[in-house]
Amino acid sequence: GDGLGPPQFPSRRCEAWPDCRRFLVEICWVFHVRSRLCIMSNYEVTQDLKLHAAGSGGGFFGTVIKLSVFGVVSACLYHFVTPKSGDFLAFGTSLVSAVSLPFALKVAAFIVSCYVGYFAVFNLSKPSYEGPSKLYKRATADDDFFDVAIVGAGPSGCTTAFYLVRDLKAKVLLLEKKKFPRDKYCGDAVPATAHPHLKAMGVLDEILNERKGHPADNGGMISPSGLSFIGRSADQVGKHVVIGIRRKIMDEKVARATQKAGADLRENHEVVGAKFDKETGLWTVEVKPFSGEDKEWAVDGTSDKNESQEIKTFKARVLVCADGATSTLARSLGVVTTPPDGVCSRAYVEGDSHNFKADGVVFYPKKLLPGYCSVFRVGADKHDLSFCCYIIPGNPKVTNDDLPAMHHDIVKNDPFVSRALGPNAKMERMKAASLRLGGVPKSFGPHLILTGDAAGFIDPLTGEGIHLAMMGGKLAADRIAAAIESGDYSERMMSKYQDAWMDQFGNDFKWSYKGARMLYRFPLFLDASCAMIQKKGPAMLGEWAQVMTCQKPKSYFLKPSIAIPLGLEVISQCFKQAIFGTAK
Repeated sequence: GDGLGPPQFPSRRCEAWPDCRRFLVEICWVFHVRSRLCIMSNYEVTQDLKLHAAGSGGGFFGTVIKLSVFGVVSACLYHFVTPKSGDFLAFGTSLVSAVSLPFALKVAAFIVSCYVGYFAVFNLSKPSYEGPSKLYKRATADDDFFDVAIVGAGPSGCTTAFYLVRDLKAKVLLLEKKKFPRDKYCGDAVPATAHPHLKAMGVLDEILNERKGHPADNGGMISPSGLSFIGRSADQVGKHVVIGIRRKIMDEKVARATQKAGADLRENHEVVGAKFDKETGLWTVEVKPFSGEDKEWAVDGTSDKNESQEIKTFKARVLVCADGATSTLARSLGVVTTPPDGVCSRAYVEGDSHNFKADGVVFYPKKLLPGYCSVFRVGADKHDLSFCCYIIPGNPKVTNDDLPAMHHDIVKNDPFVSRALGPNAKMERMKAASLRLGGVPKSFGPHLILTGDAAGFIDPLTGEGIHLAMMGGKLAADRIAAAIESGDYSERMMSKYQDAWMDQFGNDFKWSYKGARMLYRFPLFLDASCAMIQKKGPAMLGEWAQVMTCQKPKSYFLKPSIAIPLGLEVISQCFKQAIFGTAK
């Protein structure tokens, strides 16, 4: 602290500034030199810090600065040196008691320091990543490598490829395991946040003009106790909250639009491995004909039976794993280490064989919570339905293996679902797909990005993922574009992709997890929500739908205008069901 004079600005801003600056320097010295080099024990470090901080004077602002620094250093100690909790708490208590301030100001200063300490822990827990060891040039038409190789031509992979070739004219290879049209099992309800990307590709208008999509204008929900509401939320929201589109149709149109934009689409190409060469900064992607169909190469939608059946290789500067929830490639690379979390079923119901009159309804059978069932119209002419059953983690009595039994039991015995489908519904055989929920801890690496279902871009409360896949695909394209333009493909550069999707929708996942646990423990919340929607009408239904499709954050329910009447409705429903045995 020697030689530190007062700052060159009016002293009225903080009279204790010189003392605080000296304290800051001393406390940093204590932490960095002594604790990091292990010269002193944790307890001795905390005692020394208290001696440096316990000087009187400085007033409230000086104490706040001191305690804020205490919060940061305490966080560092807790994160790096891990002192005992007793020492950690004693440190803070002793420091607060040492300063000469009224009790109320001590409390206020301590709260500030706790906040700063929490902020420090949060930021210090983020690992630091290495910057570029060298810069790389982008691919040209004459090069034998691509700027980007994308594994999986679903909504996420195609969105990434589309924006890269449209906006950057990048050289993009798009590898699809099967040949279009191919099916994908999900609820076929495409939320509004995916619509801008479909419009940019020219796909949405094409689907609606061909009457292959059905806007869900008239929809609603049925709660666990049987409360229901059906209304026209689109009129209140000003847009279609969801559009029912068969994935077999949508995925092919998205892939063709991406191919038309300039991506090199290779169908029936199954990726069997990928290796990264640090010297050249290139991935080598190994592919073979997909063994589940005709064993022949399909390039640009055509097949050549005379072409070699041997494994082929492609080279690319960036590898994008967009190969679905199981993400075989990402798991083989060690980036993803866990299996998928949930599962969903899907079965189409032939038009004119059912009793369903609405455009889309969500059912909440109590035994399935926090999972649910949904019925949506897909296509405007034939009135076909898509029936789905989602098993969401959170119910210890229901596992993914229970899906077939749960699906068939609900179709047959649930009073609300069976009534909506009717006794003569012609339903296809159930199909199922895995769900990776809530985002993976790390979706990037040097020259590497994960997106879509492979990165866990599926809401843990609703199982919805189409819109998140396309939003994540756009963010992936933005980050890769920045890497291509700068020549920097380092882990530090790619790590900003994780920050981007966490900011846009990933932070909402924690509320979804909490919501899923709450719905299992307190089904009454859904009854109360439906009762409130009945009272407020389609406008409230639209708000609910936007939250459930990630157009608004789950924390929206904490707004006083929502939380207070909802809380009162919970009390009302609790009373009705406890006293009268009914929610009606």
